[in-house]
Amino acid sequence: MAPTRRAQILMDPEEYDELARIAEARMVSVAELIRNAVRVVYLRSRDDRLATVGRIVAMDLPVEPWPRTKAEIEDAYDAGLP
Repeated sequence: MAPTRRAQILMDPEEYDELARIAEARMVSVAELIRNAVRVVYLRSRDDRLATVGRIVAMDLPVEPWPRTKAEIEDAYDAGLP
C-alpha cells in the first residue's frame, strides 16, 4: 500500500459536532467518516454508479405517474413541509 497523505480541513464547530455524533453512533472516527464520504461522493467510478442505478432499476419498483407525484410535491411545498 502506498504511504498515506495528510489533509487538513477547517469546519464550523456545529458541523464537526454533528459528524462526531454520527461517527460515534457508527463506532468509527470522524476521520474515517470523512474518508468514506470522499470515497462515496468523489472517488466512485462512473461505472460503479451506473451499476448501482442498474440494480435499482432491475428491482422493478412501482412508480407513480409524474402528474400525481408533481402534485404531491407542490402540495407539500405549498404547505411548508420539508
